[in-house]
Amino acid sequence: MWLPLGAGLADWSSLVLTAALVAVTTYYAVQNHRMVSEMRASRKLTVLPKLAAELNVLGPQHADILLRNVGPGPALDVDVMIVLEPTSPATLTPDKRRFRAKVMAPGEQHEFLPQSPERGGMVAIDTLTMHYSAVRVRGTMRDALGDVHQVDEAMEDLAEWRQLRFAAGRRRVPDPVEVLSK
Repeated sequence: MWLPLGAGLADWSSLVLTAALVAVTTYYAVQNHRMVSEMRASRKLTVLPKLAAELNVLGPQHADILLRNVGPGPALDVDVMIVLEPTSPATLTPDKRRFRAKVMAPGEQHEFLPQSPERGGMVAIDTLTMHYSAVRVRGTMRDALGDVHQVDEAMEDLAEWRQLRFAAGRRRVPDPVEVLSK
């Protein structure tokens, strides 16, 4: 709306104030939209699961592979392949394990016992790190909001992890549930 040249001061000031009000309202609408987007992203992070594999030392001689949900949210419809990659693919095939779970709560873990490539049965940690170089976990899972996430985790250089574990003098800490149930 344009004012005629003869418009009074009240008309001009009304026009300027209306334009300022529109500018301020637009600014706050944009800021509110940004805040809503940040809150949505923050909420997604609070329910995001995260699967991690690690070398779990069972004692002085043995170890297994531990798959744990280290994220703050539950992992739903977990469907992953856990693969122990051989140090020499020409002489040894990868040890593959498919794992499926409807729900993996935060902190929940599952142990996978690698088979000895030489004689079957439980494998010694030295044999494990001699024959296998890495653990890979690949697949899919959903979070509590229903979003599907790709799982692609790796624990490279098992021999180095073994050395670091023993050099640190780390002992196996018992599961709190085991301690409380006694």
